[in-house]
Amino acid sequence: MQACLETIKLNGFDTIGDFFIEYLTIQHCQSSARLFCRERKALPVLDRLRSIAEAHERDFLRDWVIGRAKSIADDELANLDDDKIVSVDVLNCTNADLQSLNLSSIMTTTITKCPRLHNLLSHCCKSNDFQPSLVLLQLKAWRNRKFNRFQTLVGLWAYASGLPKRVYTVLNAAALSISHMQTTRHLREMSTSRLLAVRQLVKDTDPGTINFMVCYDNCQFPATAGDQSAANRDNYIKVTSGSVWELDRVYKVTSTDIRRMEGTKLSAGDLVRPGSHEHWTQVRLSQLAGVLNQVAADDLRPIKAAFRLISDRSTEYTIDAINALPLRRSKRHALPTTQIDEGTLDGNIVYLDFVYDKMLQLEPAYFDNRMCIHGGDLGTVNLLLGAQKLRSHAASAYDGLRFLVLVPHLFHARMAALRMIFSAHWPSLQELAVKVLKHKRVSKDVKNFHDCERFADAVRQGLLLGLLLSQLKIHAIDELSIKSWIDISTAIEDVSKQLIPANIAEEEQTSRRSVLMLVSDLCAFEEHHAAKRDGDIGRVLDVLDHWTVQFQASSTTMHYGRALIRVQAGLKHEWSAELREMVIGNWLVNPSGREGHWREVDHVQEEHNRMEKVQYSSRAFPKPDFIEQAVSANIPAFAPIQRVVEGFFSASKPPTAHSAVSLKADVLLAARHVMDCFSESANVVEPMNLTAQGWERVHDAIQVHKRLRQAHQGDTPFLETNDDELYDDQELAPIWTRDEDGEEGQEEGHGD
Repeated sequence: MQACLETIKLNGFDTIGDFFIEYLTIQHCQSSARLFCRERKALPVLDRLRSIAEAHERDFLRDWVIGRAKSIADDELANLDDDKIVSVDVLNCTNADLQSLNLSSIMTTTITKCPRLHNLLSHCCKSNDFQPSLVLLQLKAWRNRKFNRFQTLVGLWAYASGLPKRVYTVLNAAALSISHMQTTRHLREMSTSRLLAVRQLVKDTDPGTINFMVCYDNCQFPATAGDQSAANRDNYIKVTSGSVWELDRVYKVTSTDIRRMEGTKLSAGDLVRPGSHEHWTQVRLSQLAGVLNQVAADDLRPIKAAFRLISDRSTEYTIDAINALPLRRSKRHALPTTQIDEGTLDGNIVYLDFVYDKMLQLEPAYFDNRMCIHGGDLGTVNLLLGAQKLRSHAASAYDGLRFLVLVPHLFHARMAALRMIFSAHWPSLQELAVKVLKHKRVSKDVKNFHDCERFADAVRQGLLLGLLLSQLKIHAIDELSIKSWIDISTAIEDVSKQLIPANIAEEEQTSRRSVLMLVSDLCAFEEHHAAKRDGDIGRVLDVLDHWTVQFQASSTTMHYGRALIRVQAGLKHEWSAELREMVIGNWLVNPSGREGHWREVDHVQEEHNRMEKVQYSSRAFPKPDFIEQAVSANIPAFAPIQRVVEGFFSASKPPTAHSAVSLKADVLLAARHVMDCFSESANVVEPMNLTAQGWERVHDAIQVHKRLRQAHQGDTPFLETNDDELYDDQELAPIWTRDEDGEEGQEEGHGD
């Protein structure tokens, strides 16, 4: 015992408690839970202590350390008096409450009466001020309470972090009274209370009004350990996970708000918004200037300052908002996950009954004269559309599914757009991925979306930078210092004009034309991401107009083109103003309620499914019934709990996103590659011009939609329109059309 104690002190630990927290963190916690301490100096000490234990042929180390730490905690906490300061609830304290406390008195009291525990908490916390003292006071108060809120949060945090049951035993021995059984009981209670709350939410509405929407998607759990590879998909347990979202307000929407025959008025001219020319000019200018600010901010700063001395003109390029959603916090209520496969028509019907009958307990009469938004991926929407047609003669609105407003959500549309771009430009992207940037998880069919998206962003910025440097006739960003801001701004405007689709078709050099087409498509993709992040649904709709045309050109995503034409008919003609406002006002959500944190509904659902997979796999494959009963409805609460617990101990996870340093390196490599392509007469395979070919085919796609709509409604005369007469604004026509003399590139797999 004495040898162990001396070894601990000789290796830099002031108290037994300092070593204790290191010991537990390394020995019994997973990597995701190693957040309570900053240093890992206990590792060599552990090796020496194990050698001491082996020499005495006795494994006393763990029991002694835990017992010693517990006795220290009991003795020192008993010295604190039960006064009004001790009862302060730090988790609910505001800054004003903390300022009103006598912090110096608190620190003096705790350091004097609990020196060892105070040193331990100072070792765990980043700050060395009054925070360890407040933690000690809270520990004293928590030990005297029957219901321990913080310990409950710690237990739920441990469950959400994937800690096994044995860690609960260790934490219990360390005077944190949490147990795995108690945690699962709390999970069940929380799940029940959340379900009761969402039932009350949907029922407290007047007839003919709606205040919620439903989004769901499929999820797959491995049936047994070791079968988590993609090759063993047949052994997976197929489940469906969904959520109920509160709308931004209560809408009065009935079946009369859908005028189906009005959808036959859709024309190609509806896909060009008046003023879109100026908007896309702002987009190109903003992205070009943004690349320079990203990679050459230090070089541009003195150039801009010198220009502002001689001119009042702004050096910044901004994008005007079109229809920005008011900032709000979107409320989401997760539904229990159930073993229903929504990948089939019958599965969707069964899941709807599960949601509305079993979970929400709504009567069929509830859906008379009510319309509810249902969304998800395109497969779910198409299956429900088929179910609506099969049940069109049903008596009630619920049996006929006539209460559903089916819209494909935006995250899956964004994935389809990236897949379309990769498929059309794959020869160029493959060379950049393999030879230049050396990104490994990039594929033509975009199997790993987030890696492909980061790669596409680096390529977009690199190609834009290469075009700017080529226009300025310089070879590196270091040479920007010899240029004035007038030269740089002129180059930005010239490159922006080159990216207009009509000007791209007139470009004679094949390699340059290929780069311009790729950059133009990636700029539209980035504009969707930026507009979504800012919550500007008007800019998002402009990108959807653009993608509706481009999707017609690619056989890879033509099915999304047909779906977006149906949605465009609803937005432009079929839906009333109230229904249209309900859709576009809730197509984007903001779970955090902060600026710049708007997200797609289905993207949030995908992250929910990922968390469920983590909970399922980290529990040694528990029964899916427990996921349904206790876990799935509490997934939205795990992230706030994690922030509370880890923030309380000043712990944070390291970032895992694409770092700014590596992104800048990729951008510079891509820019150099573009400039080399311009200087060489290489044999470049010209990709498909998605915009030009899309406009050639969108008229026929609209006519097919009209025929299907009229055939579904009955014998109504079909009037075909000539879209060539619809361009009233002569400035818009050359932007989206192409010179008839231009050659049409066609990649294998993209023909008619």
